[in-house]
Amino acid sequence: MALFPFLGRFPDDTACLKHLEAKRWPKGVICPACGAIGAAADLARPRYWQCRACRHQFTALHGTSMEGTHIPLRAWFAAIYLIAASSKGISGRTLAKEIGVSYKTAWLLGRRIRRMMADDDPTLHAIVEIDETYFGGNRRAKGRRSRRDSDDDPPMGRAGLRKSTAAAAVERGGEAKAKRAPTRADRHLARSA
Repeated sequence: MALFPFLGRFPDDTACLKHLEAKRWPKGVICPACGAIGAAADLARPRYWQCRACRHQFTALHGTSMEGTHIPLRAWFAAIYLIAASSKGISGRTLAKEIGVSYKTAWLLGRRIRRMMADDDPTLHAIVEIDETYFGGNRRAKGRRSRRDSDDDPPMGRAGLRKSTAAAAVERGGEAKAKRAPTRADRHLARSA
């Protein structure tokens, strides 16, 4: 999504909060305290809810990184957009200038957003394909035999230097993970990727 349509979609904090509510509770408001579905009443405070079962008051921000901050939601959304849209990352100074906050606020905001974007579940599921490659040293001449000692040793490059092994695991139709493996042995490849 381009910048102008993004800003048009989220013109104020109310639109941002409505979007969060729709994403968080697609089948009705759920109380975070007791788990009651659809038992929440809208309060006089803007976008606050109160559970009829346990009387707990909450918003869609409850339990998120945005809870309890004084930064407007539109600034949060703009910062998320800028961080996600920049291919090489964005500095705290640039983020501060773009959303109109102090450098310290922008730095903390960027840190929280990057933590939200981090992958919490490193496990790949379903059918996973693993392959390895080697980095370092020079390319071997055609027809020359490899000087590998065993599966537990990384392959030798020219001049007797060991190459680094990189393993990549790809879930069919899904995620991909890549890491450095200590050797090319199956047990190390499976553990690394």
